[in-house]
Amino acid sequence: MSVQSDQAERDYHYETELHPFAHIVTASFPAERWSAIFYSWMSLKAYLLGVHAVENVRLYATESDEGRVRATFVVVFSTREAVAAWVESGYPVEEMLAANGVGESDINSVLARDLS
Repeated sequence: MSVQSDQAERDYHYETELHPFAHIVTASFPAERWSAIFYSWMSLKAYLLGVHAVENVRLYATESDEGRVRATFVVVFSTREAVAAWVESGYPVEEMLAANGVGESDINSVLARDLS
């Protein structure tokens, strides 16, 4: 095998390796907790935007007629290693929610790929 083909092999990426990873957390909590959770999220978001390999952060929320907020928090990482390091050693959204009184049974999280 030639030096050029070795380099080409190292430079080749499968298409799916180029898509970012997302840590997606959904939570349901009483509407009166919204203010504390929102401001905690804003602080976490400011920190996250300074973390290497974080591409984007989003929050989507709606209030139900029953007085509960359903929120979806999305943190997009550029690499598999970055999201793994964050989940293991960072301050994940789940921890922020628990610190604000959201019960473990009201929090759901997944790791996903952005294939759009």
